[in-house]
Amino acid sequence: MEKDRITNGMSPVETREWLELYWNYFQLHSKQRMKLVQFYLSLITVLFGALYTVHFINIINSIVLEIIICVGSIVISLAFLGLDYRTAQLIKYSEDAIKSIEELLFGESSQYTLFLYAEEQDKIHKGRTSYSRIIQGVECLVAFLGFVIILLIATNSL
Repeated sequence: MEKDRITNGMSPVETREWLELYWNYFQLHSKQRMKLVQFYLSLITVLFGALYTVHFINIINSIVLEIIICVGSIVISLAFLGLDYRTAQLIKYSEDAIKSIEELLFGESSQYTLFLYAEEQDKIHKGRTSYSRIIQGVECLVAFLGFVIILLIATNSL
């Protein structure tokens, strides 16, 4: 009877299969998120390099092209902000599922758990900077910079 309570009626094989499924889901979306961030940073670097080339090196003297590049950086930043938010949600879902299995297997004790322990530590250290905050902060900053540069170009101050 105790065994049924611990695994909620699942056999150890079923519990392991569910845990593996949740872990693979977590791993997939975590890797996807890192690839999105890498692609975003590469794309923004290329865009601002193009802006620098167009504006300061004067290969092509075009205010319109400069504004298009800045608008592109704003649109891309907002799009990646949305993608990152959604990917973070999917990661959170898998973390919650893994925590439920950890709780079934180990109870309230976080001695042998990963995600329950991390959640416990996050509660202790409230306000600690997270990857989400940093990534989303960078995306918002780049969008804001794109807007500021458009204003500087439009007023001929750059």
